[in-house]
Amino acid sequence: MVTLVTGDTVTVDRAGRVAGVSAAEGREGMTFRISRAAGGHAFAVPRDAERLLADGTGAYRTTS
Repeated sequence: MVTLVTGDTVTVDRAGRVAGVSAAEGREGMTFRISRAAGGHAFAVPRDAERLLADGTGAYRTTS
């Protein structure tokens, strides 16, 4: 399980695919964009963080 800076958690399976997401307390109902990049990295982005990533305020991080 990976905890995002938002407090939301992402579960990945053994193949590295996103198996589930759970919004943090107080963020119930948040939706996520799930994608997979070339190279195999999976991303789960809370919809309210997309603008921050697009304008460069936030940054993607990967875990191994």
